[in-house]
Amino acid sequence: MHHTCENCGTRVLIPEEWVILGINKRIKCKVCKTRYFFNLERNLSSQKDTKRSKKSGTVLIEDNDFAQHSFKIKISNETDDKMLGMKNLYPGKIYIIGRDAARIRSYNSQADPIIINAAMDSAVSRIHAMLTIDKGIIIEDLKSLNGTYIINNHTTEKLKENDRVILKMDDKIKIGKQTIISIE
Repeated sequence: MHHTCENCGTRVLIPEEWVILGINKRIKCKVCKTRYFFNLERNLSSQKDTKRSKKSGTVLIEDNDFAQHSFKIKISNETDDKMLGMKNLYPGKIYIIGRDAARIRSYNSQADPIIINAAMDSAVSRIHAMLTIDKGIIIEDLKSLNGTYIINNHTTEKLKENDRVILKMDDKIKIGKQTIISIE
């Protein structure tokens, strides 16, 4: 279960045992450091609503709206196809891929960092690329040193600096020397 931070709109993971045991507790947003009291009953009733207020930082959800659809990305190593991680992407959110969480937050405090450890791929820039979820997945290279590539149908296209491209479901993103990001 997730709760949306009332201050910055970041989704905060609520431990499963809190939900099972019905625990109400003070929580702290990892992004904006705001502390507030998490009330399980209030949170469960608000999740049943079809519309949510913009003040809470959540997305307005309506029938057949794109906002109902989330995406999952798989991060893997190109050379041995070893999976390095997975992440859910939610509508209305911005994600920045890079190696340095502190620099990502200073670049855009509203963005959710996707960290590629330097030990996994040292050619990934500290702030490499941005994914925006809005009527699809939009990728933008953020002046990375080694570039961002879109791979589709056996063709590879390098993104130009600050180009914004809408990705298709079968597209893959290559960053650094060997990091592949697939949309699922």
